Order: sequence, then C-alpha cells, then structure tokens
Amino acid sequence: MSQELLIIFYDVEHGSSAYLRTPDGKNMVIDLGVGSYKRSDDTFSPLAHLWNRYGIRKLDCVFVTHPHRDHLDDINNFGAFSPSILYTPRHLTDDDVRTGNQGKEGPIVEKFLEIRRSYSFPVSPSSDVTVPANVGGMEIAAFNPYLSSRSNLNNHSLVIVITYAGSKIIIPGDNESPAWNELLKRPDFLAAINGVDILVAAHHGREAGYSEAVKKVEKKTGPTTRYSV
Repeated sequence: MSQELLIIFYDVEHGSSAYLRTPDGKNMVIDLGVGSYKRSDDTFSPLAHLWNRYGIRKLDCVFVTHPHRDHLDDINNFGAFSPSILYTPRHLTDDDVRTGNQGKEGPIVEKFLEIRRSYSFPVSPSSDVTVPANVGGMEIAAFNPYLSSRSNLNNHSLVIVITYAGSKIIIPGDNESPAWNELLKRPDFLAAINGVDILVAAHHGREAGYSEAVKKVEKKTGPTTRYSV
C-alpha cells in the first residue's frame, strides 16, 4: 500500500474543495464547492470528477468547514459516496445556518441540514480520522472558533491542519480576523500551526481573510507558502 499522502485542490470559483487520499488509502473531501477556474464550467462537480475520473465510490470522511452555500453546492452528490463521517461546526443551529445564508439557495441549505442531522457526533475512537493510527500515520486536526457573532458564518469555519512526512498544511475555510484572533489565544492551536509549510489562503484569498496576528506567528515559525483557492 502506498505510503504517500495525495491532496488535490479544486479551484471552484467562489467556493472551494479538496480531496485527500490518506497514506492507508482512505478518501476524504474538504468542502463542497462547484464550478471551475475563470468560470469555464459553472457546473463542474469535484465529487462527480472523483467518481468518473478516479473511480471513487466511498468517502471515509467529509469536512464542511462552514455552512455557507458556496461551500455546499455539491451537496446533492454527497449521498452517492455514503460518507462515514461528517465534520462541520456543530455549535451552529439550523436557524443560524439559515440566517447566515440570508435565505439564498434554500434547497441546498436545507439538504445540508437534513444530512447533518443524520450524523451522530462524536465519532467512535476506532473510526476517528483525527487519530493518526486510523489514517496511516497522518495527523489531521480541526479547530473551530465559536465566539464571533453568528451573523457571519465565515468566522465559525473549521481550520484544518494536516501533518505528514515532515510537512504541514493549513486549510482555514473562510475565517476572518476575529476568528484568527480567537484561535491564536489557544496554546493547542499555536502548537498545531507551528512550522507550517503551506497555508491555503483564507476566504478565497480575500483581504478580509488576512490577519496581521497570523503573519506575526509565521515570522516566528518560518516561511510559509500560500495558495489561494
């Protein structure tokens, strides 16, 4: 069995998506955006691409960093993969999610809420993907800010930190400065991002996703490569 970690990032216009194949062959997806670079195909589905191009029929885990519609658009293809685990901000109520989407794209949001209710949490220790022994020695941690106003769901995004073979990647959802400042007060978060190699730019590379406080941490821990998705 391959000992490599494969990560594919999909540039899906305003949303985002990433596919991970763990060193022991498990399949994961982070976020459910659709579309393609420069709007060449507004209907492009990363999930359909995984099904048709790579023959993937089962997802072991899906992370939805936060329930904004642009991170949910591929939700109708979710069920075909029968994901075993769904990680998403659990402190947000159904009404928080509806209000945070301002009534737009109701069917997509309601489908997500229906799916979220069907998953129990926490997961069993034997299937928990945050346990390295369950994913071929890869470390994956998800940190969730929760103190900001729930009128802005961006600031409730999971920050996912992936560590393997001496490399570290951060996928931060759409967090803005208030959420970064909250997380940077946590010693466990500071320890997790120490020595990061790749930072996927928060909030699709927008200025709102930048935090001077994170930059100061980077200066202490070394250079970071940034990718905007």
